[in-house]
Amino acid sequence: MLILNRVISIILSCMNVPLLDKMLGMETYTSNFSGIGGRIKVFLDDFIVEEISFDGSIAHVSEDSRYFLGDRDKYLWFVLVKRGIDSISAIRIVARFLGRSYKIFSFAGFKDSRAFTAQFVCARNIFYEELIKFYDPFGRVFVRILGYRPFKIIPGMLYGNRFRIIVRDIFKDDIDRFFSEVKFFPAYYGYQRFGTIRPNTHIIGKYILMGKFKDAVYELIAHPYPHESENIREIRRIIGERWDFKYGLEIMPRKLSHEYAVLKYLAKHSEDYIGAIRNLPYSIRRLMVSAYQSYIFNKVLSRRILRNVSIVYPEVGDIIGILDENGGIRGIMNVNNMNIMDCKRLIDEGKAILLLRLLGYSSIIGSGVQGEIEKEVLEEEGISLDIFKSKSMPELGIKGGYRAASFTPENLSYRVDKNILFLSFILKKGFYATVFLRELMKPKNILSAGF
Repeated sequence: MLILNRVISIILSCMNVPLLDKMLGMETYTSNFSGIGGRIKVFLDDFIVEEISFDGSIAHVSEDSRYFLGDRDKYLWFVLVKRGIDSISAIRIVARFLGRSYKIFSFAGFKDSRAFTAQFVCARNIFYEELIKFYDPFGRVFVRILGYRPFKIIPGMLYGNRFRIIVRDIFKDDIDRFFSEVKFFPAYYGYQRFGTIRPNTHIIGKYILMGKFKDAVYELIAHPYPHESENIREIRRIIGERWDFKYGLEIMPRKLSHEYAVLKYLAKHSEDYIGAIRNLPYSIRRLMVSAYQSYIFNKVLSRRILRNVSIVYPEVGDIIGILDENGGIRGIMNVNNMNIMDCKRLIDEGKAILLLRLLGYSSIIGSGVQGEIEKEVLEEEGISLDIFKSKSMPELGIKGGYRAASFTPENLSYRVDKNILFLSFILKKGFYATVFLRELMKPKNILSAGF
């Protein structure tokens, strides 16, 4: 009876999931908690993100940083503080002030544009004396110089992020019950991975992987989405109807830089759709195809939850990751009938975590229920693993990997003042605060809730 009630509650929670979530593969919730409602990001300071480096250092948004000496011919490290702007645009502002290319700067990860954030950045051949003079006349970007180090920051070189978040206009305050009942959250890829106004990054990625470059171009430049401005929707509609790239170039705003770049190329090479997509920066094309891989992961994880299979403990045929002393994965173990109890014990002791496959061309479909789910999703999508070889653009091929099935916030604290919730917590790298908030808030309208 308990299992039946659990299954019924999950089915009901799936029915209440917003359409946007389902479009991104997040087909269900893990709890039957009805949600507190509310809005995030009403003000930029309501959503503060501070990066935590691999050595435990925190990039503070407001506190002065400790300057450390170092060899001037090495990498100058600094904290990039930004408000209401994305990481790349903020770095470009710093680069223009210094008269350098933005490409010389290194950082560990992207930070939300609609937030108040701080992250570590470094570059070679820039110096304290010139960077200390930096200012942004619009007040969106600040720098706090740390000093010189003999190595540079590379992607992933961080422990995680500390979040301080305000949720306004909540209509329920039984938050104690939520946190007493819900300890683990599904490790979905969040909204930032796909987009909310135009939730199609993964759709373009699938077309690229399938070699359908005309479809990819159409989706990028001509498919209007309902939450775009009326003017932009009309521009896209006209381009889609006329399919005249020279005229499309005239009416497409330059601020839509990816669309503009594709139209500019096609205005000279009208039938070369693969060339038009290749004209986009490699990082953008890579983001698109990895977004499709992320979408597949979300769908697989959703189906596991909908089958009432644990996202914390393994079944036979699953994989667990063995953790090192810093919480990193130092090895993997296949779960079978002989070792399943040992695997569960390692998870209880905090020495291992359940992993799911990030499917790619080198992946081997699992056995047991997880393998059934993977096959089911691939069949629904009408693809095989070979699609990830990206035969038309082999530089975008995705080999495959693993990702934790769930996460739990660290150092969680909260308080409620009338209808406002104040939250503070840490998430390890790769996990999304918006996924945590989604489960807590259960928003009926993702956009109006601030996501």
